Amino acid sequence: MTRRSWLALAGILALAAAPAARSVFTDVFPPEEFAARRARVMDQIGNGVTILQGSPEPPAEAPFRQNNQFFYLTGVEAPRALLVIDGRARRVTLSLADNARRARAMGPVLQPGPEAARVTGVDAALPREHFGDALAAILHDGRTIYTPFRPEVRRSGSAGDAAASARATREDPWDGRPSREEAFVATIKARSPDAGVRDLDPILDDLRFLKSPREIALIREATAITGEAIVEVMREARPGLFEYELQAVAEYVFKKRGAQGAAYFALIATGQNTIYSHYHANTVRLADGDLVQFDYAPDYKYYVSDVTRVFPASGRFTLRPRERWAVSWPAAASPTRRSAPRPRRSSRATSGWRKDPPTSLGASATPSAWRSTASAARCPRSSPARSSRSSPRCGSRRTRSASASRTSCSSPRRVSRTSPRGCRSRSRTSRR
Repeated sequence: MTRRSWLALAGILALAAAPAARSVFTDVFPPEEFAARRARVMDQIGNGVTILQGSPEPPAEAPFRQNNQFFYLTGVEAPRALLVIDGRARRVTLSLADNARRARAMGPVLQPGPEAARVTGVDAALPREHFGDALAAILHDGRTIYTPFRPEVRRSGSAGDAAASARATREDPWDGRPSREEAFVATIKARSPDAGVRDLDPILDDLRFLKSPREIALIREATAITGEAIVEVMREARPGLFEYELQAVAEYVFKKRGAQGAAYFALIATGQNTIYSHYHANTVRLADGDLVQFDYAPDYKYYVSDVTRVFPASGRFTLRPRERWAVSWPAAASPTRRSAPRPRRSSRATSGWRKDPPTSLGASATPSAWRSTASAARCPRSSPARSSRSSPRCGSRRTRSASASRTSCSSPRRVSRTSPRGCRSRSRTSRR
């Protein structure tokens, strides 16, 4: 036996003896949660039929990620899967491609058969090549078909991005291809001219708008991972590093905590780059005195978070940003919104956070936004010391805590380090 044959035999024996490289079905939710979602779709479509197509395999050596609508109803992560939900018969059929070759190279993949039906909770899991015959049997009486019209959303995307890309391709005079969904609708109409075809997206959008307790838990976990990544970035940030080095720190945390990847490209802007809302070149070196605008989050089990924070590259606020930071600018910008979060006045904001970074930095803003907000928060010299509830106060607003700040702007020369310029603060005990 040749050396190559021995290696092949050893590989086969190792695969047979070792546990599966990955599960063939998701562990994000149990099958009954997906079944409950499909039951709600049946309630919406009545005697109609829902048909969805899963995503194709990626055109490169890249991990497969299912589109959001298909995953929401099935949890199936196999390429080119098809789903039929028969509202009249209350029956669900899954059609799966033969992924044996893919499984040999990449590990177990869901295959058609009774086992696939059992683990996914559908009524039948058939080979994909039989989908046409099964569809003809359903459509012979001209029933209404519900299928997504909107282009599928996959990794690091949103519905708006996918729709804009499909529209640009369709309107391109040198391309002109329809979206995958448009081609699918045209094929259904050609096979069953009497069948009415309606958009399934509004139904799924309404269902997805209300999150289950399990979904809420995943969103919270995605947000917690984002917060941990931002804190690690703050610890590592210092003048001399490049923006992409901060991205690498966050990505390490994402993968360490089990994320599939990024929810969107890293928006890490310093210096003059902060004027761009979606700057993502991430190639500039951090300079002393720069503020870092950090907007990056993970794709965690098909759920994402979106968090932005701003912090100094050196880990220490200079006097002017520190003064602006001390102002409760969200309350000043919108004084009637009492629930608006505001950053705490803490020694961490003035002494740096190399060893003990804050877990929350308040809402993010560009330097220009800080300037406008800080300016709006200052008390005019002619204003009375006791302002009305509808106008912004200097310093901190009145709260139910044991102590509160009362400010006066009658003496602009006496400036406190912790109050806005032109305001003198003194403390009193609240009776509330």
